[in-house]
Amino acid sequence: ALAKEIVGKETDPLKQARLLYNWVAHNIRYVGIYAGAGGFVPHEAQSILDNRYGDCKDHVVILESLLRAVGIDSSPALINAGDSYKLPDVPMFTAFNHVITYLPKFNLFVDSTDEFLPFGLLNGDAMDKPVVLAATGEVKRTPKTSPEKDFVEVHTKLRMSPDGSVVGRSVSVMRGTYESESRRTQFGYENKDQESIVNDLLERFMERGTGKIMVGNPKNLDHSWKVDSEFQLTPVVNVPGPSAMTVPVGVAPGYIKWIANSTAPKARRYPSSCSSIRHTEITELSFPAKTKLEIIPKSVQVTSGRMRYEASYRLKGKTLIVKREYASNRETSVCDANNDRHWEAISRVMERDMRSQIFFK
Repeated sequence: ALAKEIVGKETDPLKQARLLYNWVAHNIRYVGIYAGAGGFVPHEAQSILDNRYGDCKDHVVILESLLRAVGIDSSPALINAGDSYKLPDVPMFTAFNHVITYLPKFNLFVDSTDEFLPFGLLNGDAMDKPVVLAATGEVKRTPKTSPEKDFVEVHTKLRMSPDGSVVGRSVSVMRGTYESESRRTQFGYENKDQESIVNDLLERFMERGTGKIMVGNPKNLDHSWKVDSEFQLTPVVNVPGPSAMTVPVGVAPGYIKWIANSTAPKARRYPSSCSSIRHTEITELSFPAKTKLEIIPKSVQVTSGRMRYEASYRLKGKTLIVKREYASNRETSVCDANNDRHWEAISRVMERDMRSQIFFK
């Protein structure tokens, strides 16, 4: 009865599954309370429904029950949500510390324990992992991250005033593994002092000013996700007179500048997890009419292994248009010392590009 109430007049099975998933994600709190065999045996569906909470096993059970009620098959999928990317040779229950749901009709994995995770997506710690389907005993693997699906695109417009201050606005679109992370972060900002949040964001790159962040409802999983921001930076250059500056970030995510400072270990004994992602940042920086732009940074392009970085700079009147993009498309989600060498080659170029300056008077 509940399943039919949730899906209403919807007849498309995939859309029905999405509606049921959203209901479980929002209405069944993720809480683990168990004793004895409760660490391995889930509660009954009716008990979960009555109490409106449960751990990962309970989420799988109630979602499976609702899906089955409208004729959609599913299976619990045992998985390791830690750093393990392969199954042990000897069967043991400690290989698994989480369970998600597999929909064979759509070849889709879902995890309703994360209320900020849209239907059809998985968090990074569940990507490219082996799973055992409890319904059949079959071993499958979750999808790996990819730059086509797991990315952040940021469009920022900046306008410098004659006194050297900067007014800006950014629009950031997050998809894939970044979406749930951003939704959770913004939900955590609710009812908190915006001034303190903005100050923390500006201090990342030694900037000062004021601003605000504007988002929709982080828990509305049916709507696409983006983060808007408006900000004003105190003077970033000394004017009048000859001066130079790097491209400000403001309250925008600033992922590229952040990861450009990441360094690989000098020696790696063990492989570590890594991902295939894309960060694209397009910034338009407009200068006052009387400003004379003398030197702009040179465009760069570098590829090493399965990683690449590109940055282009072009003038359109008094506006400098900057496009920076970092992307990785790895063969696997486990990286070794060879990947570290490729990252060092990329990061050195990125770090220099972040320091590149615009000269003007």
